[in-house]
Amino acid sequence: MYQGSTSGTLLATTNTCYNAATSPCNSTAISLPITQRSVITTLPGTSNLVSKHVDSFNMGFGMLTETDDYDYGSGTPGALLRKILYTYASLGNIKTFPHQVTVQNGSGTTVSQTTYNYDETGVTTTSGTPQHISVTGSRGNLTSFNYPVSGLTPHFTYTTREP
Repeated sequence: MYQGSTSGTLLATTNTCYNAATSPCNSTAISLPITQRSVITTLPGTSNLVSKHVDSFNMGFGMLTETDDYDYGSGTPGALLRKILYTYASLGNIKTFPHQVTVQNGSGTTVSQTTYNYDETGVTTTSGTPQHISVTGSRGNLTSFNYPVSGLTPHFTYTTREP
């Protein structure tokens, strides 16, 4: 990024690299599947500050499994500031609904966590609505989520109408 045109003052350089390629990765071929994306930002100047953001993805469905944020360091990325871990619910054919999101600080201490629960209770059936049929297996209805760090757990109820 430049201030004004490309002949202006360089403000920052950002390299986005895939599958653990080393920055700068301008001429590195991208191969599938993409399992990791790193964004490295360099601020020019006497300190040559560098930060890094890394996303990791699972190979099965390309879902985010981990995010790591590193501080600015002189010449290389600094210390790990935050790590976010993602797991996904086992809901039969539904593969992309989150089950748990955990946020850790740079030393690995959990500072926040959210657990998502689906289909914990049966659906209340009523009649009289046309074109509604019974659902078997996982419905993917979010029925509660829990913040264990704070102890808060709201619950939801779903109603379906069948002919």
